[in-house]
Amino acid sequence: MAACLYTRFREIPPLLRLDWADEISEYDDTVDFRNLSNLKRWDQIDHLDRRDMQTLVDWLYRQFNSKQSDAVAFVHDLIRVALLLASHAPVQQIISANVIAPAPIFIGGLIKIQVNPAVLRLGMNVQLFGATATAKAIGKGIIDDMSEGVATVKVVQCADTQTAVMTAHISEPDNSPVGPLMHQGGPIGMFK
Repeated sequence: MAACLYTRFREIPPLLRLDWADEISEYDDTVDFRNLSNLKRWDQIDHLDRRDMQTLVDWLYRQFNSKQSDAVAFVHDLIRVALLLASHAPVQQIISANVIAPAPIFIGGLIKIQVNPAVLRLGMNVQLFGATATAKAIGKGIIDDMSEGVATVKVVQCADTQTAVMTAHISEPDNSPVGPLMHQGGPIGMFK
């Protein structure tokens, strides 16, 4: 169940995860995670995602006797570790990019972004955001082509075909859930 919670935390926008990691670092006092709404900007997450994550947390706490302080502290730490791991390497390795011509997205569509070609390569994962990168990603893609400071992103998932893509966050292929969320029938996981 902790792995499921970790996976759900990984789906949260990186900037939000970074805020959480700063707030609950391993060197801070114990944090009570029974109510995830205590996390910064929790209200910016989709209500279904919030409910799912809170349900996972509730299940973890129900597995232990709440009168046993060591057991409760263990669950606090387990959730903290899941959140910190979800916030770890990819957050520091995120590369931001601006979309050259903001436009609504669709699966298979192409988006052009301004990039530094020295730090990118073909096949890297891209999270696509609307007007603000602190909101939930509206789509995901993969860098399909690069030339002269411009990368072409092929859209592989989209949750919102009405909002124009304004910014992109690029990460290593093994650090983003683009691959595992796809299957023969289409996307699963992040977008319901």
